[in-house]
Amino acid sequence: MAEPKASPPVDLWPGVLVSVVAAGCAAGGGLPATVGAWRRVDPPRRYDGKTIYDYMDGAAEVYRMHGFRALEVWTYRRTDGAALKLEIFDMGSPQGAFGAFA
Repeated sequence: MAEPKASPPVDLWPGVLVSVVAAGCAAGGGLPATVGAWRRVDPPRRYDGKTIYDYMDGAAEVYRMHGFRALEVWTYRRTDGAALKLEIFDMGSPQGAFGAFA
């Protein structure tokens, strides 16, 4: 029987970053300035029901239909130039979040 092939390496930092950020937010600590090699580069951009169109013109109505309240967008960057955008939506309820993202 042949040996199974090893999976290619995966960059797990985005997943780790999201986990750390979620834990920090849940604990009331806000978002960290750095996570491993990722560094927050800008203050967050904040959008509400009226300004969401400035961020996502075509898709904003889908979120508004499902109870959209607010969005914060954070940008993190590594020293090699790779960027990660973190979007944190307040959909008002679990049902609204499910409807928007299902």
